[in-house]
Amino acid sequence: MTRSPAKLRFYPVIFAGLLALLFSGAARSFSPIALCYDKERDIVQSVLNGTCEGDVVTAEEAQIIRDRIKRERLSRILPAMPHSGNDDNSAAEKAPSRARIVAFGTAFSIDERGYFLTARHVVDHCDTPNLNLADGTGFEATILMRSPDQDIALLFAPALQLPPLLARPDHPARGDSVTAIGYPEQGLPRIRPGSIDGVLQDISFDDGTARFLAFKAPVRGGNSGGPLFDDQGALVGMVIAKANSVAIFQASGSRVRNMAFAIANESLDRFLKESGLHLATYPRAERDTAPDDTAVEMSGHAKSPLDNESIVRVVCRR
Repeated sequence: MTRSPAKLRFYPVIFAGLLALLFSGAARSFSPIALCYDKERDIVQSVLNGTCEGDVVTAEEAQIIRDRIKRERLSRILPAMPHSGNDDNSAAEKAPSRARIVAFGTAFSIDERGYFLTARHVVDHCDTPNLNLADGTGFEATILMRSPDQDIALLFAPALQLPPLLARPDHPARGDSVTAIGYPEQGLPRIRPGSIDGVLQDISFDDGTARFLAFKAPVRGGNSGGPLFDDQGALVGMVIAKANSVAIFQASGSRVRNMAFAIANESLDRFLKESGLHLATYPRAERDTAPDDTAVEMSGHAKSPLDNESIVRVVCRR
């Protein structure tokens, strides 16, 4: 669907302000907020008063519902033990893990030797990150490096060697179609990845380097650390957050819905170079000359990014 020029011009104006609110956690208290329980999705959210599409609940009722959801999440997570690469693990299989699950997210392969990227906040409080395939098989990972100033972390799972995602060699443009792939939570964590389509709204540059992408799409918790693809299946960034619509409205009076953010390829690549790694990219000639319906296939990717085995779920335990 074509976006009007007026609407596209609006988002660059507020882009810097959205980033500031996103990372500062700014909030004010002049607008009443309601706790809304969505029975269909089995989730409690903070919304603007009068906009709840489910049942308005008290703080105590919300806590009871959230505690029940947490218990159900833990009972629904597949109990597969992580693979460490050692076949003689019968003792480990008999000993149940006492580690508590504290976060879920998404990661993707950037090197077939077992290197993965994810969002730093997914693993910040994690002692033992596991990378799970869509069939539930888990692989133990090590946190090799965290960016001190960006939401990026590098994981290493030597027993999980998957082909790397291929990155777009140039910048996407405003108005381009994008797709986020990940394991978003909808009351309970997903077992298989899901896709969310959106439209790129703006790009933030720092000294000529693309840093952030703002795109219009309804991402959710669990999408963090997942890849953002262009319409040919090439990686253009890593999803890190969605805009806090309530905080933005409280601070500015502007209603912004379904705005999300990703870290651009150039910033990801700069981070990886510190450890001697880099993003694999599509050959330019291939992208420029291949028909739209074969460009992805020629690069070794499935036609649908959802079919890509190199995107895994992160289960963070502590």
